[in-house]
Amino acid sequence: MRELRVLEEAIDIWRVLGERWRSLAAAAIEARGVFTAALSGGRTPVGFYCYLSRQGGLPWKETELFQVDERHVPHESEDSNYAMIHSSLLSGGKVRPGGVHPVEITGSEAAASARRYEDSLKSFFGKGETGWPVFDLILLGIGGDGHTASLFPGGTELDECRRWVTASRPAAARHDRITLTLPVLNECRNVAFLATGRDKAEMVRRVWEGGEDPRFPASLVRPRESLVIYVDKGAGTCP
Repeated sequence: MRELRVLEEAIDIWRVLGERWRSLAAAAIEARGVFTAALSGGRTPVGFYCYLSRQGGLPWKETELFQVDERHVPHESEDSNYAMIHSSLLSGGKVRPGGVHPVEITGSEAAASARRYEDSLKSFFGKGETGWPVFDLILLGIGGDGHTASLFPGGTELDECRRWVTASRPAAARHDRITLTLPVLNECRNVAFLATGRDKAEMVRRVWEGGEDPRFPASLVRPRESLVIYVDKGAGTCP
């Protein structure tokens, strides 16, 4: 299933996606006893994480949270995705510490941190039926250049077909990245893209209507069960 949901404002996205989170969590726990979700960084999901932290009745004891991607910086850095996720979602104390699996930053090379994070995923998921981890839900953004996670147009990381996690080096960026690979995103059961603001409208249209195009990595995401793009009116109105 692929769906584009255009909602009035960001708060409406948070509300609708919050109900989707609740529904997917309940179904996963009933079927497998655990709900696994991978969270993206960036500015767009901050409001959703804050919203989620205020909701009652969510099954945090059976929820395991992972990161989609991370900058190769200490967790204390203002550029750290984990720092953002912690301040917006985790600091309220509802999520049990043992249910959070961050990217651990190791040494001076992003590749080493990628290997360590892959090892931690393999320890949790095992090899499974397909040899890939299968998340119940992955939250992703859509960059103005069409990137998603830390998978960038023209990057060699797009061609990775064996590793679960890899390092990437976006052009003109201050930091190297650690990211889940495209096969992992596509083995996920459900993906939710978040995009807000009129500056994202053209790229949302390209991703939604243009088919699979390597120039826009977000368009290459094809999960097992459902892909929903949640946008506000700005991002849902192509200029």
